Amino acid sequence: SVGAMTFVASEPKTGNGGAQNVYVRWGHRECPEGADILYTGYAGGAYHTDQGSGYNMLCLHPEPSYLDHNDGNHNGARIYGTEYKNTGTADKNQHQDAVCAVCMVQGATYTQWGRHECPEDQRTEYSGYVLAARHNHQKGEFMCV
Repeated sequence: SVGAMTFVASEPKTGNGGAQNVYVRWGHRECPEGADILYTGYAGGAYHTDQGSGYNMLCLHPEPSYLDHNDGNHNGARIYGTEYKNTGTADKNQHQDAVCAVCMVQGATYTQWGRHECPEDQRTEYSGYVLAARHNHQKGEFMCV
């Protein structure tokens, strides 16, 4: 199902040392104004029928580097690219690779699920639709796209 949400940033309070926070902006290649981009990547995760592997989505770097490894199949946790399917409201991206941006911002951040307006003393980083895996696929995490 699709719902509204807002990703919120609070300005740093005096004495916190100017803390920075890193978050993933799903479905976008850029960060909002006021945030620095660390990299733009692609969403990846487990295949929807796999019983194992990770449950969460990853924002994979577009230019991966590898540690020493063997290319053979060792039945480990597999990571697949993600593409948009049957989103209802946002079908303009049907069958396209899902992108993401890793962003850094000053201050604390949190996700405000179910609302698209920020409290008066806070700043909206971005807002979007709540998406997750199809109801008859393996469970995954909810995310804002």
